[in-house]
Amino acid sequence: MLIQSVSNNPMTEQQNNILLHLSNMEIIKTKEFERSFEKLPKEIQELFLKQEQRFRENWRDPRLHIKKVRFLGFALSFRITRRYRALFYLQNPQRAVFFDIDHRKDVYRL
Repeated sequence: MLIQSVSNNPMTEQQNNILLHLSNMEIIKTKEFERSFEKLPKEIQELFLKQEQRFRENWRDPRLHIKKVRFLGFALSFRITRRYRALFYLQNPQRAVFFDIDHRKDVYRL
């Protein structure tokens, strides 16, 4: 299936393949991330999974509210809810490493 451009002109197959390649972000989760995730309330875990899918499709999706983490020059965060955040860094353009997830008052304490 080809993705349609905004102008309703079909993209070339090459353009479509490039978009699909860029949109499938590989995610690596550290053991620390997994431990923190397991401690979260189930409803937050479910919301995270929805946000993770958005991230995989387009890590720059504005619904993720991605921000730089000031005290960690390499790190970024995205919003799960108004109160919960996930921390990650980009290992390369197609791979992200998720290394922490918690309430916003706690997640920035490393």
